[in-house]
Amino acid sequence: MTGVADFLIAVANLIEAEGRTLRRSVMRVMMGFLLVLVGVTFLAAGVGLLTWCVYLLFLEAAGPTLAAFLSGIFTLIAAGILVGVAILLNK
Repeated sequence: MTGVADFLIAVANLIEAEGRTLRRSVMRVMMGFLLVLVGVTFLAAGVGLLTWCVYLLFLEAAGPTLAAFLSGIFTLIAAGILVGVAILLNK
């Protein structure tokens, strides 16, 4: 009878220890996800500011319509290059 009780206590202790390990792992993954989310937000802001900078650069040389068109083309080319690199890296 005491063997069964000792076995059940050992199993309960193991489950408790694994639960703590799982909690730590989940917290680590959630922190990593949060940092990636903040990083992506800053990346989007940086791309937006870069596009605005290109627009202002073209605005000095051309009108607003042509400047918007050229900065859009610049952004699409940059996106195409990034997608191409991502495709090459995943092969």
